[in-house]
This record gives sequence, C-alpha cells and structure tokens, in this order.
Amino acid sequence: MNIDRKIKVCIISNIKSAHIHRWAGILSKKGYKTVVITNEHDEVKIDGVKVVDCLSKKHRFYILEMVHELIRAFSIRRTLADIKPDIVHVHSFDYIHPLMIALVNRVLNGFPNLIVSTWGTDVVSVPGIPISWRGRLSQRLLLKQAKKITATTNFLAKETAKLAPPDKKIHVIPFGIDCDLFRRKEDQKEKSSIHLGYIKHLAPKYGPDDLIKALAIIAKSFPDIHLTMAGQGNMELELKSMAANLGVEKNITFPGYIPYDKVPEAFSNMDIFVMPSLSETFGVAAVEAQAMEIPVVATNIGGIPEAVSDGETGILVEAGKPEKLADAIMRLIKDPDERERMGKAGRRFVLDNFNIADNVVLVENLYKELMN
Repeated sequence: MNIDRKIKVCIISNIKSAHIHRWAGILSKKGYKTVVITNEHDEVKIDGVKVVDCLSKKHRFYILEMVHELIRAFSIRRTLADIKPDIVHVHSFDYIHPLMIALVNRVLNGFPNLIVSTWGTDVVSVPGIPISWRGRLSQRLLLKQAKKITATTNFLAKETAKLAPPDKKIHVIPFGIDCDLFRRKEDQKEKSSIHLGYIKHLAPKYGPDDLIKALAIIAKSFPDIHLTMAGQGNMELELKSMAANLGVEKNITFPGYIPYDKVPEAFSNMDIFVMPSLSETFGVAAVEAQAMEIPVVATNIGGIPEAVSDGETGILVEAGKPEKLADAIMRLIKDPDERERMGKAGRRFVLDNFNIADNVVLVENLYKELMN
C-alpha cells in the first residue's frame, strides 16, 4: 500500500463551502481517510467523508464569545484525539478562532502536522471593515505554529506573508474547478439578444450596484440587453429599487441563490460574465465562466488579474467606475468574433492553471512532505 492510502486528513472549515465539498470529496476518492470538523451542521453528505459538527453557536458579547471559542478549541482538540489524524488542515481563519486554537495547541500539542490555508478576506481587510490588532495577533500565532501555509493566489500569498514568520514559504495553490463539470455544451443555442451574468453575494464589496448602473448605460444602445444577477445578500432590495429607478428592472432577473450543481446550467445562458468587485482576492466564478468559454469583464483589483488574463480571456477595468464597466461590455457586445476568441482562450487558460485535479496534486505533495 502506498503512502497516499495511509494518510488520515482532518479538515477544519465550513462544510457548507463548495470548496470544502470538492476538496474533501476528491481526497476521499483518492484513498485518503478524510474527516471534516465543521463550525456549521449540514445535512448534505460527502461520500466516504466523516463530518463532525463542533459547537457552532455564537455569542453577542465579546467575553462570552472568547470563552465559547476557547471551549470550542478544547472540543476540537478532544475530537482530534479520537480521530488521531496524520494531518490537520485548517481552511480559512473565518471558521476558527486562531488565538484559541494556537493556545490549546501550545498547551496540549494536539494539532499534528498543521497546515493553514488562507482564503482571502480572512487575512485581507474588506474596505470599511479592517481586521483588528487582536485578530492580526491571533493569525500570527497560529501561522507560526503551522508546518505548511498555502494561499490561493500570489496576491494573497504576499498578504499572508506579512503575518507569517519570514522563514516560512507560502505555497500558492488555487482552489481549482472541475473542468469536466464546467464546460460549454456542444448543443448550446445562439440567442437573439446578449445575456450578461453575475453570480456572487449581493454585498457592497462585490459591486453589484456598479453593474446595474453600467446596465442602465448599456441599455440606451442595446435595449434588449439582459442581466441575470444571481445570489443573496443584504443589498437585494436596494438593487431592485435601483433597477426600477434607472428604468432597467425589465432587463434584470434576480434568481436568488443557485445551488452549486446548477451553476454550470446558469452559465450556459450567459454570453458575458461580469465581476465588478471592489474587493476580491481571487475570483472563482470568473474561472468557472472561462472554463465554459465565456469572456469575462472584471475589475483590475486584488487577485482578479491572476484569474483573468486581460485582453486574452477577458477585459479588466478600473474598480468603482460603472462607465468603464459599460464600455468594456459594449465592446464585446459589438464584436462576436472577439467574444468567441476570448472564450476559447479562457478555456485553455483554465485547463492550464486551474484544473482542480492538478491543484489537488499540489496539496498531496505537501501532505507527503509532512508524512516523510
């Protein structure tokens, strides 16, 4: 039996994340004994993966929250003692309290072969919502204890390196996508009008309001333009009101949350995918769109330039400028040959860089290094 078959991996994260579903499922299929300790219970099962719910309740008051997180850290430690994993892989600081985990690990040494993967906003501040000094200190302590550290983009690796000990390498490993699931259908029908797509939370940092303002500009020249704005969030009512005020409510569909297995079908109805984010550390949805041969118009911020090749697979524009967004979209509307060229290039770009089968191998290599 080779080394892969002997490794027992415990992932600590949120089981409701599509990324965790994919990674845990693939590791299990590859023969790893895979356990997920989650902060939130989910009835959805993953074949061959054991899921353990660990004290997901939150408290409003700071002191109670800290006590709760310390108790939770001890509870995770007890669970690990029962599981006896070879490797503990923490995905994102958003789903654990790094200080409490670090303290319990310091006292009990209970997190063997610890790997920490940063995801984005867990280490990069969202505009208007800075990470506190206490949060930064917590992250530094846990990153110091980690034997391996990974980030999804070079941009995020640089941000993570600011918190990690200077002698620790940050391994860049993208989330990756299933390129067999996300691929253009051969029988996909041509549409009489152009359909734009947005799949993201309806939250200020993702700029959905800028996209609606851009749509209003585009509709003056292309009245049949249509936008599918999929997702949930606290801006939903505001965005619907904005669409009505700008006279484009008939040009927009708000389908709400789309289950992950239905996302490829949603993409198949789009001609241009738009990512107007004001804060973004990667842009998985843009990668999924390109895998389906859909050109992307996105903002030139954060990790997006690593996910979209400007001028080749899409067009990058200045963030927070609806008129720039509209100009780029109209350029592609007017040039179907350019859309097709970028779509084909996008598929090749994703296969070369973001095929999840290749990305998982990079994680496996880290596991093998630790086991050796």
